[in-house]
Amino acid sequence: MTVALEQLHYTSAPPGPDGSGFRFTAVSAGIGPEILRQAEPVLGYEPPRDAPARPDDAELASFPVTLAFTRLADGSGLLSRTVYTGADYTGRYGNFHAHAVHLPHGAVLPGRLLPVEAWGSPTWRSTDPGNSTTEPLAEFAPGGTFGREVLTRFARERGDRLAAFLADVRELFAEQAGPQLVLVEQDPSCVARWVALACGALPARYAAELTFTTYTRRPYRSKHMVVGIRQDAEFGFGPAELDHQYRVHHGAGGPSSPARSSLWAQVAAQVWLAGRPELFRRATNGRAAAETTDRLDEFGTGRLAALALGAGIDPTADGLHAAVDWACGHAREYDEAFWCVFVEGMVASAANGKLTSEPEFGRLGAALCAAGWPECVTDMVATAAVRAVLRAPSSTGAVDRRLLRLSTAATQVLAAEIGAALRAVVSDGVAPLQRILVLLEIAEQLGVEPGSESSHLAGRLAEALVGSGGQTAERASALLGREYGASLCSAVLDRLNDIVLEGDPWAATTALANRHIDWKSADLAEYPHLRMVLAAPAGAGGLPLLRHLLNAPVVLSVSEDPSLLRTVYRLAWPTARPGIGDALELLAMLGSDRLRSAGLQHDLVAVALGSTPDDVHAPALAAALLRGGMAEGREAAALEALVHSAQVSSGEAGSGFTGRALALAYRARPLEPAIARLLDDAVANRVLVGFGPSAWTGTGVCEVLLAEELVTLANSGDEGLLSAYQRLAGETSMLDRMRSDLRYPAACFVAWQSMPGASQLWDRTRQRLLTEVLKPLLRRLSPDELAEIGRMVGRAPFKIPSGGSWAEQWKGWHRPGLAERFGLRRRSERTARPTAHGRSPDLAPPPRAENGRGRDREDGR
Repeated sequence: MTVALEQLHYTSAPPGPDGSGFRFTAVSAGIGPEILRQAEPVLGYEPPRDAPARPDDAELASFPVTLAFTRLADGSGLLSRTVYTGADYTGRYGNFHAHAVHLPHGAVLPGRLLPVEAWGSPTWRSTDPGNSTTEPLAEFAPGGTFGREVLTRFARERGDRLAAFLADVRELFAEQAGPQLVLVEQDPSCVARWVALACGALPARYAAELTFTTYTRRPYRSKHMVVGIRQDAEFGFGPAELDHQYRVHHGAGGPSSPARSSLWAQVAAQVWLAGRPELFRRATNGRAAAETTDRLDEFGTGRLAALALGAGIDPTADGLHAAVDWACGHAREYDEAFWCVFVEGMVASAANGKLTSEPEFGRLGAALCAAGWPECVTDMVATAAVRAVLRAPSSTGAVDRRLLRLSTAATQVLAAEIGAALRAVVSDGVAPLQRILVLLEIAEQLGVEPGSESSHLAGRLAEALVGSGGQTAERASALLGREYGASLCSAVLDRLNDIVLEGDPWAATTALANRHIDWKSADLAEYPHLRMVLAAPAGAGGLPLLRHLLNAPVVLSVSEDPSLLRTVYRLAWPTARPGIGDALELLAMLGSDRLRSAGLQHDLVAVALGSTPDDVHAPALAAALLRGGMAEGREAAALEALVHSAQVSSGEAGSGFTGRALALAYRARPLEPAIARLLDDAVANRVLVGFGPSAWTGTGVCEVLLAEELVTLANSGDEGLLSAYQRLAGETSMLDRMRSDLRYPAACFVAWQSMPGASQLWDRTRQRLLTEVLKPLLRRLSPDELAEIGRMVGRAPFKIPSGGSWAEQWKGWHRPGLAERFGLRRRSERTARPTAHGRSPDLAPPPRAENGRGRDREDGR
């Protein structure tokens, strides 16, 4: 709405009807007293503190001019210009003259001028008109000082703060308005230029609402959005003012607020720096404003970025993405020439690294194709999209198929480029499969065959199909399911067959059951391993699955091809080996020859060697494996050790079993810990127990003591064996045996006093057993029982280690102290007469015989 402008003048004037001094000297009739009351403080003027007190005419011209646009309480506007005039009518300095026009709410200046364009206007008066009533202005001449060249040059001079300034200007119109802007410039015309830059970039409705003053000495009193001051203004420049209360931009390089940014401000700054302010009006036309209900989006950031790119301006990376986002939804706007420049700008930005996301080209190209633009546009963006993929080694996004409907010439050019790239990336063994699939999808559209790289490619595709799924597997299967990928299927089957042969047949089930690919029966005829995988029911395993597959018609050639038996085995036990029982049944069912020809002997040997001491059937499996010749070297010795441990424990092992155990353990180095313990425990227990009571006929320690085995054990110095011997000697079962039959403690004494110095470990072991096991046991026996042990020790036929007799050895070692002798005497009074074998009637009978064959060997010795 354009109206005649009511005007008013304010200065120091001689006495009149309204008094003297500073007063309104001329006012249009339509301005009421309330407007005058609000206008008077706005029109005041204080010269700079460093201004001359009595300026001459030349100095008066250097005083700052205040151009201000003020919003009054009723929503109307006051556009004013105030200049310093020096002396008043009395000759006193300090006078100024203010000329203002009033704009009713919703009204604009004639010619739709913006308030800042009144800077330098010839309409302004610097003297009183001489009459108290002045007519409204029907016209208002623009200042004419802020043309494109002037503002562009100023924008470039202040380029380091331009984007930050425009970001703060935008915040003034946010839902929660940002703080006032304080512009520090010695020349108020520079402040006016800042305001002109802001108004030029703002949508028209906001440019008309921007309030400002180009100069004030007391900025704290100002209510304007933009406040211009000089460096000597009464302003503190403190941290709170710079960081929170105001947004300060210092034109002379002084303290400023920390720069803030926004995408619109970045793009707008680039438009100003390029000298293309007309783009602002095109970006904020009525259609752009109608596209959104968000006030801040009325600035039309995406459209402005797109127009900038279409005008040859290179925006920032974020600006490019905003431009593409907008362009994808407005591909029918503007003309062919615009889109050609737009795409060229995108290509240039991609080349210099600003635009790194190739899907941007794809999205835009698809939109342009849908909009029906000719090939000169779509070929350009399609070529750019494909080349963006080629430039980005990590690219995994797809190019829209609609975009690759190219002219013949463009197709030939891109086909050559994508073919070379595809050959290079397929031959690269470390290239991500997603990358290969992206190039293949483009090659498919351009009719480029993979050529000599098919075998490498098929291997990578097969690996994707047998994986755990996901986008890569989905894309690979979709490609193979289309006509383009059909030629690759045979090579993929070759690789799947290799994967099965390499030991993971279940991995191929995912690929063979793929819903996208129609595997032909004829294709699978040459792959019995793959057909066997298909014959395996899901969820089955172990011996039931093995029997099922061996009886299936599809695998009748198992007997002819041992590798098929290996595949059956791996299907039955894909992640673990069979148990001891299953392994025994496998041997019985298939025989060692077939299992060995299929290369499964190592798995079964590992089953036996991985057994635990409580696997009672492990020795039987070991014996069966040895009979079938399924182990050699160290493994065979370990299996023999496992068998020998069972024979020693059962008493089947004859004389010299200790030496044989040591020899087997040496040959099987490093012997599995479980088998080593089993063997040590068996030998140690047999040496402690002796031949067993069923073989006894006399009353001497030779009935118990296995002298030959003991000598071997003592001289071995084997830590594991002697540790087991010491541990088992102290266990409850052995202590019970020694208490129940006195030949055991007698034999133990003879054994543990024998062969001193045989080995350091034996000396430590026997001394500890004498002290910690035998002595505590003897303290609990009666004198008669002790005497019986002494008599049996004295009859021991073995050589005395230090000369003399065993009776003397016993007496020298077993010498009870006073307290012990008193206890023995008391116990002897309560003890019944011993039986024939020296066993008290209240003790348990000796254990049953374990082996009767050792007696003859002992007597013979």
